[in-house]
Amino acid sequence: MASDPPRFEGYAVEENRDMVAYFRIVDKPKDKELVLREVTDTDQLTARSILRFLRDMGKQRGHETLVSMASHYNSFTEHIVSIGGVKQIPSYAWQIRVTDYVKMFKKMKPLFEKRLAASTYRHLTEKLNFNFRRYTVQMTVENGKILDVQRLETIEDRTIGLNPLVFTQLLLGHRNRQELEAIYPDFRIRPSHKHLIDILFPKLPSYIHAAY
Repeated sequence: MASDPPRFEGYAVEENRDMVAYFRIVDKPKDKELVLREVTDTDQLTARSILRFLRDMGKQRGHETLVSMASHYNSFTEHIVSIGGVKQIPSYAWQIRVTDYVKMFKKMKPLFEKRLAASTYRHLTEKLNFNFRRYTVQMTVENGKILDVQRLETIEDRTIGLNPLVFTQLLLGHRNRQELEAIYPDFRIRPSHKHLIDILFPKLPSYIHAAY
């Protein structure tokens, strides 16, 4: 029989009646812990206010430890570390499978366009063929805007040759193109498009809110 999820308390931080931050906690009296399950990105002033609130609450309830479950890259977590908090759990590389790259590319269209606009490819006009060995995902770009994304049942164009089993690492920013090319011989981008792939798929920190 599945156990009920732990009850949480949610709080909003307001400034001039506008919400500027949100966080939620779980109380663990047996462990004498106050667990921060979620917190929005904050500036330093707001982070100090939240931390003061949590510290006072913890003292009132007889707790000894504040445990943050937020990402190490979250601004509030970075503030905690800067004043002496200790990182105990390293970042975890989740195993993720994308079942439809056409749908994923369409979802990421605004992000791709934003990255192009901030680069030397802001006026790019080209049909980009992402070769996944058994099929190709073609992204039509005109003057920096993505007009269409479709699947082609052809693999003739090998300008952007991708290993479909590891492409997710590039897509989600876990590894960059250089790292994947060094590890996987069948991950091969021609020199003419290496920099463009770096622009579209930069290596970035990411985090999954496992609570959801």
